[in-house]
Amino acid sequence: MSRVKAFYKRNYERNVELDPMLAFNTDLDQNKIEECLLTEYFLKIMRLVVIILALSYFFGIFFLVVCEAVLDFQFEVKIKDFRDGNLNLDDYPELFLTYFGFSSLNSYEMLIISTYFACTSLSTVGFGDYTPRGDVERFLGAFILLFGVAIFSIVLGNLIDILGSFKEFHKDIGDGEALSQFFGTIKYFNNE
Repeated sequence: MSRVKAFYKRNYERNVELDPMLAFNTDLDQNKIEECLLTEYFLKIMRLVVIILALSYFFGIFFLVVCEAVLDFQFEVKIKDFRDGNLNLDDYPELFLTYFGFSSLNSYEMLIISTYFACTSLSTVGFGDYTPRGDVERFLGAFILLFGVAIFSIVLGNLIDILGSFKEFHKDIGDGEALSQFFGTIKYFNNE
C-alpha cells in the first residue's frame, strides 16, 4: 500500500506542477483516496486467495507424501514400481494412489490433483471425486477437514471485515456527497 500511496502522491505532485491551480481545487479528489482504498481492499482480498492456495498446496503435498509413505512402509512398495510395470495395481488394496491411478500420472498432474483434493477438503466442500481410501488416509482427511473449518472461518471473518469496511467507506462517501450538495444549494440561494 505504501507504493500505491507513493504512486498517487507523485501523480498529484506532477499534476500540481503542471497546473498550480489544481492545488486549490476542492471539488476534485486530487489524492485519489477512493481509488487508493479500493486498491487496498483488492490487495487484501488477493492476499486471502493466496493464503488459501498456499494452504491447499501445502496440504496436497503433505497428503501425497503420507500416501506414498503408506505404500512404502506398510506394503514395502514404491510408486515408481507401478510406473515401471513391475507390479500390478490389482494386487494391492484400494489406496488413494493406486485406486485413482497415480502410477500413470507425472509429478505435475499428481500435484494438481492433490492440491485440488486438499482445496475441496479444506473448504469442506469435498466433491467426492477424490476420496481417501485407506485408514491412514481417512484419518489424515479428517484432520484436513477439521483444520479447514478453522482456516476458512478465519479467512471468511477477514473477508467479512473487508467488505464491512468497504461498505462503511461508501456510506461515508455518500454522506460527503449529500453534504456537498447541501452546501452547493446554500451557496446557490445565497447568490454565490
